[in-house]
Amino acid sequence: MICLRPLKDDQMILKVLILFVLVSICAPGLKAAELFNLTGSAYSGSLKSLSQSSAVIQTKQGDIEVPADQIMKITFPAENGQPETVSDSYIRVTITDHSELAGSTVKSDGQHLSITTEELGKLQIPAQKVKSVLFSKLDDNLRTQWELLTKKESRDDLLVIKKGETLDFLPGVVTQFDDTNVLFLYEGNEIPVRREKVFGIIHPHPYTPAEQVICRIETTAGNSLFVQEISLEDDTFRVRTGPDHFITIPKTQMRLIDFSLGRIVYLSDMPHESVEYTPYFDVVWEYQRDKTIDGSALKLGNQEYSKGLWIHSKTRLTYRLAGDFSRFQALIGIDASVAKSGLGHVHVVITADEKVLFEEDISAFTAPQKIDLDITGHRFLSLLVDFGEGLNIGDRLDLVEARLIK
Repeated sequence: MICLRPLKDDQMILKVLILFVLVSICAPGLKAAELFNLTGSAYSGSLKSLSQSSAVIQTKQGDIEVPADQIMKITFPAENGQPETVSDSYIRVTITDHSELAGSTVKSDGQHLSITTEELGKLQIPAQKVKSVLFSKLDDNLRTQWELLTKKESRDDLLVIKKGETLDFLPGVVTQFDDTNVLFLYEGNEIPVRREKVFGIIHPHPYTPAEQVICRIETTAGNSLFVQEISLEDDTFRVRTGPDHFITIPKTQMRLIDFSLGRIVYLSDMPHESVEYTPYFDVVWEYQRDKTIDGSALKLGNQEYSKGLWIHSKTRLTYRLAGDFSRFQALIGIDASVAKSGLGHVHVVITADEKVLFEEDISAFTAPQKIDLDITGHRFLSLLVDFGEGLNIGDRLDLVEARLIK
């Protein structure tokens, strides 16, 4: 005879916890995902499939299918208590299409560069497709210097050396390198330079956007690739980066799939069609892109933003749409620099071909407000920031993340 007896409460809790852990370990394919579409809606769950036509995400409410041409991005947040994987190596190779590879070893014979990556294995890249090779870690100061050097016009390779906290370089030709030496042709002489003394190598090859790219991906180890085709089957992504080049990436190693390439245009990156200023006290406050009038970051509440417009009353901005876009999205509010003192009150009117889409008063006491407007088929978009209460004192409006979606 088998006697069954109920578990005590603490025993039951322990059983549930053990079952939860076992399910988490045995079901790696259930990695959390967040899918964002072009209208701003977000779906959280587990990505079940991805193809050229659609994505299916399993949510608590059931499976949701989103057409591929409506996906903005898919993110894969790190699981609670499990930090994202970060490669111990500081080797970074940048390709001329802006792809970046993180590797443990790298070498070049002058014709091809070979890099060994944690997630993608060993890859071989034509030398003329390599923009730079970084052997050392970048802090904020060094990153700024490195980025300036990568933009420097030169007919030669740049052998970059670190002197204290400053990056310097020698122009010449890097003929080849391995883990030990960099062979450097300088003023007619080939000099072997110890690799450990070299901060990085920058080639004069120009950046060239890859053709037929549909998205950009980021992996947990720091690889960033522009890809021409991507699909998900059996918890593994199959990615095409070239006409005949495919790689596979487990879903657990994916961090981001960004489909926004060419679909989103920020207003701060566009030239205005016209701008009209009407000063209150004969002082013209010109609108700013991606910064405030004093050069600081755009800020709403406690959050800073890198993209957006700073507009003072009274200003009317007009942009040419030419019927190419479907939505205008932004977050709007009085800049924190004046809002914290209770200053700022404007009347905002947004029109498309003289049709009013948005009209409201925005003040220092108004919470930042999301805007999502249908601009399908319209030719022009106009932003009017008019005087409100309080003369024009503190009328500093931030229109952050202001973007047009095709």
